[in-house]
Order: sequence, then C-alpha cells, then structure tokens
Amino acid sequence: LSQPALIVYNFNPKRKTFRTIDYKYLPGQPRDSKGSIQVAEHSKDEGEPFYTVPTRENKEIFNKYEKLSQKEKNVTFLGSLAQYKVLSMNEAIDNALNIFENHTGIPLENHPASFDNLWSWMVG
Repeated sequence: LSQPALIVYNFNPKRKTFRTIDYKYLPGQPRDSKGSIQVAEHSKDEGEPFYTVPTRENKEIFNKYEKLSQKEKNVTFLGSLAQYKVLSMNEAIDNALNIFENHTGIPLENHPASFDNLWSWMVG
C-alpha cells in the first residue's frame, strides 16, 4: 500500500485506524523506494482513547462539554479534544496560532512560528 504523504488521517470505523505513517517520507529516506514501513495508529474501546472516536454517543458527550466550556471565562480550549476531531500537527499549530492572533490582535504572518514558516521547515 502506498500513501501520498508522511501522515494520512483517515478514520476507519471497522479497524478503528486513525492515521497511518509512511516512513519513506521522512527526511533522508529515498522517495523512489518500492518498499517502506507503514504504521497504523488505533484508538481503544476501553479506558480513555488517545483520539476522538466519532460515534453519535461521543458527539453527544462532546456537545455537553462544549456547552460547559463556553461558560468558562478567560479560558480557551483548543486542539483535537477541544474541537472533537483528529487534527494533524500542522492543523493544531495553525489553529493555536490563529486563536492567539484573534485573542491578542498580534499579527503572526511574519512570526517564525507561523504555519507557513513551520511548514517550510518541516518539508525542507
């Protein structure tokens, strides 16, 4: 199986797979290789899952938490669990930077930690 990028997010409810990682996309690895090592990450049914599990029941629970969070003053919830969806690291960083900019009014387009600058650094 081949995939187009290092990390692909694709929830598979049968296997409970949340993302697959293809190591041939890591820096220094030959991209033209016919083989690679791929890892699939899974959540779990018992205890606390590492990723959001998109079921109707869990969405209802999330909606209750979201209503409670809106009552909090001077607190901002962000990230995968705050939005109840799986975010790539790029999306999580971009989301956090946008929230910071919106809350503070400080523009981040030229900040070293801006999404474009981080992305350029990550893909070389």
